[in-house]
Amino acid sequence: MELSARPDGTGEVTVTALLDRRAAQTVGDLKTQVVLDDLRATGWEVRGPEENTDGGAEVEARHRFANLAEARQLLDELGGAEGAFKGFVLEQKRTFLKTRTALRGTVDLSRGLGTFSDAELTAVLGGQPLGISPEQLEQRLGVPGDRAFGLQLAVRLPGRIEANAPTSAGNTAVWAPRLGEQVAIAATAEQWNRANLVLMALAVGSAVGLVATLRRRRHSRQ
Repeated sequence: MELSARPDGTGEVTVTALLDRRAAQTVGDLKTQVVLDDLRATGWEVRGPEENTDGGAEVEARHRFANLAEARQLLDELGGAEGAFKGFVLEQKRTFLKTRTALRGTVDLSRGLGTFSDAELTAVLGGQPLGISPEQLEQRLGVPGDRAFGLQLAVRLPGRIEANAPTSAGNTAVWAPRLGEQVAIAATAEQWNRANLVLMALAVGSAVGLVATLRRRRHSRQ
């Protein structure tokens, strides 16, 4: 998942699901197996499923937000009552000179495979979160469950970012919690309001020019 915020409070949330070749073969025809109409109906722009060059598959869903309230609503929808994203809050404070943007929340994968399901779906699937036991899943995919599923959260904030992420550079921080983990997310960034700085510089320049003009006129009169 990627969250990108701009200085004016707008931005977008992008969720990308990647399957390697073996996982894609296990699922079968994604275009018939994956139903995305509900996402489109709620304003998500969906691309895919598309096959990758390595035989895997990719599905991308993107939703723009016009203000911070919409951003919080999107994050709540993604998390849900039992989902991976809990308590996420995006805030922004502006002064004349700077804009400070902050994000905090928790990525909770402590429920293992149950993170990607809910109680109702688990019941429908016979008591297994994905309709298959962890042992059966490991046998099909050929890797342990904690390696079969991965989640990456990338956050882009306006300005140089400071975060508790293991990887950060410029305006971006990236977390990659593993299945079974619970990770606190905290990131802040500050950016100078360039338009206001330009206006201030023009105002100061105009004031200096006015003072200089008045002095010249006074000297000429003397």
